[in-house]
Amino acid sequence: MKKFIVPTDFSLNAQTAAEYAIQLARQLGAGIILMHVYEEPVAISEYELSTIHFDTMKEHIIKRLEERKVALQHEFGREVPIETIAFGANLIPHIQEVYSRPDSQLAVIGLTGAGMANFFLGSNTLNIVNNLGRVVLTVPPHATYRPIKKIVFACDLSNVATTVPTSRIRRVMALLGA
Repeated sequence: MKKFIVPTDFSLNAQTAAEYAIQLARQLGAGIILMHVYEEPVAISEYELSTIHFDTMKEHIIKRLEERKVALQHEFGREVPIETIAFGANLIPHIQEVYSRPDSQLAVIGLTGAGMANFFLGSNTLNIVNNLGRVVLTVPPHATYRPIKKIVFACDLSNVATTVPTSRIRRVMALLGA
């Protein structure tokens, strides 16, 4: 079974991307890996953060992922399997790790986050797209799902033979049936 990686920062835009991803997964008979990468707290004074606070933060994040999973299943049904996973630090390596699974076919991400997350997810979105080396679908804010039937690829027609990722474009077309 194919699986789509859906990173979330729990923002409205990440929620839109997850809703888009689950509907695409339902259309294509795929599953979802809903993931969150959090930064471990760093002590800024002589009074170190206790592991109790860190463990509480991890538990809170895992609880929020499960709540998001339940909300998606409630809204879109349970036919799409949803796995949740949380990692501490290093977004790109963890997405690459999950993407290295043979069943991982696509990363579906929100275009921007909300508030302070906007700065981080905006730059993370660019980092994911530029550094993952795999298929990434970015979902703009307020996007509504419609089955993908056509793909548009823009290029400057300079060095097409060496710069256009034709094999990646073919994989996307095959994956989506576009």
